[in-house]
Amino acid sequence: MKIKIITTVILLCTVQVFFGQDVKKDTQLPNTKSSVEATQNDSIKKATQAANKALKAEEKMLKERLKNDKKALNQAEETEKEKHKADKESREFSLRQSKILAAEKSVQKSKEKLSTTEKKLLNNMEKFEKKKDNRKLDPTQIEKENIKISKQQIKINNLKEDVAKAEKKLSKVRD
Repeated sequence: MKIKIITTVILLCTVQVFFGQDVKKDTQLPNTKSSVEATQNDSIKKATQAANKALKAEEKMLKERLKNDKKALNQAEETEKEKHKADKESREFSLRQSKILAAEKSVQKSKEKLSTTEKKLLNNMEKFEKKKDNRKLDPTQIEKENIKISKQQIKINNLKEDVAKAEKKLSKVRD
């Protein structure tokens, strides 16, 4: 059995050698090697140059995008400032208007008080004059009535001062 195996192996090796292909060595000339290396170097240089150009173009695009983003951010900040300023101005305007309305209301109220007090004074003076003409009053009652009238006149003068103060405040607020 060993002999069969050994003969089969030898037979296979001979068949392998007989049918095997010959390998030819290609020899290149030294000049062709350098030209191949030169073309390879040129292609590498061109590839690196193309990559550098692409990187520069990308860098330029990124710088442009950054510049545009900065412009947009500045513009957004500017519009926000303008909006804030407009809001502040509108609040100040409404506050000023409310102060003007309050001052006008105060003037109106003071004038109404003054007019009603003057009417009361006139009515009291008329009543006093009627009673005086009818001679129904004694001297103490006359003095009491005169004191009441003088108190009302003092009150009217105070109200006139209040009206003047309110008008002054109103003119101050309007300016």
